[in-house]
Amino acid sequence: MTAGIILLMVVSGLIRYVHDSRSSHAATALATMVSTTATVRRVGAGERQIPSEELVVGDIVTLSAGDIVPADCKLLESRDLRIAQGALTGESMPVRKDAAALLAAGARDTALTDAACLVFMGTTVISGSALAVVIATGRSALFGGLSRAFQWQRPPLPVARMAGAHGPLRPGAADGRQGPLPGRRRRGWGSSDA
Repeated sequence: MTAGIILLMVVSGLIRYVHDSRSSHAATALATMVSTTATVRRVGAGERQIPSEELVVGDIVTLSAGDIVPADCKLLESRDLRIAQGALTGESMPVRKDAAALLAAGARDTALTDAACLVFMGTTVISGSALAVVIATGRSALFGGLSRAFQWQRPPLPVARMAGAHGPLRPGAADGRQGPLPGRRRRGWGSSDA
């Protein structure tokens, strides 16, 4: 009976491992097939498609309906431009963006994403077209800053937290003595104080 249960657990674990391995390989293959490109205008090179990772500050990009904005940009020209920036702000409706709009100087209560002359990496062009200059890319972009802010870091172990907050766990621990700190009693199941 016990051997049968162990056998089922081993077979189940092997099936799960094979399935996870195959799906991981499929996801990796899809990621390599799909690449984000940007249409960029560079002096002497004209207009061409390049991978978004190759964009640098100062590049001039063209945006049209259906494009994902490849970097944070300042609009130079725009025509009926509407951007879905729900990934950054949670807004369900597209926002109108206009190159003629000015940045509100000194407006501390206005969110950066409300600036009508700026478009941000990771947002989507819903309609219209625009010509924009790249002002930030990758981790320097607003979206990159958000991803850095939400990166998970393993919390320190309880022992490390205690050592960091209270210095060494036991005064004189270098002498090899162990046990609770002096003046403290051990508490167990049978102790009357909780």
